[in-house]
Amino acid sequence: MGDLTKNLSVYEFACECSLSGCNGKRVAHMPLVLAIQECVDHFAAKYETRARVNITGPNRCAEHNKAVGGAPHSTHVDYIAADHNIELKQADGSYKLLDPKEQYDYYDKKYPNSHGIGIYSNRVHLDTRMARARW
Repeated sequence: MGDLTKNLSVYEFACECSLSGCNGKRVAHMPLVLAIQECVDHFAAKYETRARVNITGPNRCAEHNKAVGGAPHSTHVDYIAADHNIELKQADGSYKLLDPKEQYDYYDKKYPNSHGIGIYSNRVHLDTRMARARW
């Protein structure tokens, strides 16, 4: 259970650096959080099962972004982006990764003229920028 939505908590979006003065520790951009939750709910309903989301790329302060090789003008530094994947519960109780391409296609259809959407081998990037960006 999350403290922001059914599946998401603020700590999942916190910068992963060890700097005590980092300003990305307790920030959760609600339009992003809600977009991700809607996606999780969509696939849970589509496949008639439980779904869970894993935030694999949360907020980053500038120092942490540089340390992990992030793009200089990354939307993660603006606290409006998250890399994530969705897992669907199987009949045997285990969870299986949803194909990132299917998740990417969902976001692309839902936000045809806005948002940054990227696909990687095991995750999807979503950000809430106003302009359309795809990779």
